[in-house]
Amino acid sequence: MNEPSCGNIPIEDGQFENKFLKPLYEEAIAAIRQVHPEAIGSVEPHILDMYTSKLTPFNVDQLVYAPHLYNSFSNTLWFDPLPEDVSFYILLTIHQEKAKHLQMPLIMGEFGSPWRMHLFTLETWL
Repeated sequence: MNEPSCGNIPIEDGQFENKFLKPLYEEAIAAIRQVHPEAIGSVEPHILDMYTSKLTPFNVDQLVYAPHLYNSFSNTLWFDPLPEDVSFYILLTIHQEKAKHLQMPLIMGEFGSPWRMHLFTLETWL
């Protein structure tokens, strides 16, 4: 599921991720494996918890942790107070540690936004 969102379900203490999203992943991969027993499932955290996910380990094998890797600073503040390579390393390390906690390989599910996003005016494009 790309960028799962909780709608109006509380996200405190991982309630959405562990009580709703995790069972959905487990049921979906079980259904897929009825047709394709060797299928690998991908798990993505709640979109607002991309770097603070509270997902706990799964009781399902052959899963990969596939979060997105975007620079939250430049996406929300329009600037990054850290050098670009430092931001990238910090955010990647967060994902690596989460994958390790979940006992899953890490695959970057989505990335590619410029690390330094700038406000452009119409004149910039002309």
